Amino acid sequence: MAVSSEHQIYAELFSDAPDVAVAFLRDLGVEIPKYDRSEPTSCDLGHVDPVERRSDVAIMLRGKAGEDPLGKLMGVVVEVQRDTSERKRLTWPEYLVALRAKNECPTALLVICPRRHVADWYDKPISLGHPGFVLHPIVLGPERIPVVTDPMEVGRFPTLGVLSAAAHGPTDPNRVEAWVDKVFDLPVTNAEQLFEE
Repeated sequence: MAVSSEHQIYAELFSDAPDVAVAFLRDLGVEIPKYDRSEPTSCDLGHVDPVERRSDVAIMLRGKAGEDPLGKLMGVVVEVQRDTSERKRLTWPEYLVALRAKNECPTALLVICPRRHVADWYDKPISLGHPGFVLHPIVLGPERIPVVTDPMEVGRFPTLGVLSAAAHGPTDPNRVEAWVDKVFDLPVTNAEQLFEE
């Protein structure tokens, strides 16, 4: 399935700033181990078969090498959703289990939904059929995304700046243009895709 340029922008934000995803998880009540560094890891979360299983972003939290020479503490799958898709609810459990099995560490799923109705749709348990085996997606809706209006703050935290603008809507197109020019040096037409309803 083709990936839109807008979707790619969101994914690259979290690949470039994985600690932002971790901060959101903490804010949403997820217990995160103390770690030394976070880094993107392979998004290929399926098996070698004709069906591709690829998450938007996969992050590995690492500590100092101890029993595990690679210091793997926790994996995080980040999925960005602007629209609803029943297919995603079928594949997300596989992403988590595959990342857990591959890296032999706990995993969590963070679903970023800048639109309220999309966040509400995904914020439901996913039962896998086996008794007690239920995945509760950790959904970040617009109300948990801070409002960022200072262009200097956007320059320091571009991921939050773009998410804020997408979640809360631009009130001043000139300000959005300034944000995009400052943070990404992208044409404004690309930025407009983030705010289309």
